[in-house]
Amino acid sequence: MDISLRNLIPQDWIIIVLLIAMALIAGTARAFGNRFIQFKELYRSNVYFTQYKKSPNVVSLFSLLLFLAHQLIASLGLFVLFKATDLLSTTYNFNLYLQILVIFAALSILKYLVEKITAVVFKIEPLIDNYIFYKITYRNLFSLYFIPLLFLLIYTLNFHRLISLICIGMMVLLQTGGLIVYYIKQQKSLILYWYYFILYLCSLEIAPYIILYKVIT
Repeated sequence: MDISLRNLIPQDWIIIVLLIAMALIAGTARAFGNRFIQFKELYRSNVYFTQYKKSPNVVSLFSLLLFLAHQLIASLGLFVLFKATDLLSTTYNFNLYLQILVIFAALSILKYLVEKITAVVFKIEPLIDNYIFYKITYRNLFSLYFIPLLFLLIYTLNFHRLISLICIGMMVLLQTGGLIVYYIKQQKSLILYWYYFILYLCSLEIAPYIILYKVIT
């Protein structure tokens, strides 16, 4: 009994984080019923994008609630990755999770602001606004389906290294696949601004994750 309690208590904060994330998603589903149904069926239907792409507002209450949930879940996913691969020598360190969360959220917000400024400077606002909307929508959807995997990795598989890498890799590939579909659909527009778009990908899509890892380690 004592051994079980010692194993359980350090994970209490993880339960709280997951419950807060699920509460945010449940609140979104309740407040925006029809939109949420269309949103969670994105992988098999384009109804959501068809209906909302004309006004790609990512600062709405709907997007904000899902953004907050995404920050909690993605940061926990990074914590699981660090622990499962022994990139960091840590146990169930809540302070480390908070550090990951704060840095990840700060980078996400900073990246969004830089994206908007870049769009204005290079006069490609419609292209970038549409891309941001598409990208953030898929990332929020990623969080929705990642919660069950986190429960499995943490409480059933106990951060098993190989399975953690496979599961997280599958989710990253799923999200990347959604963006590749976008690139294919928008290739005519992207070709016109290929130089700026490649520069954007390198500086704002890849660099923040390298910065996060360097700061944490």
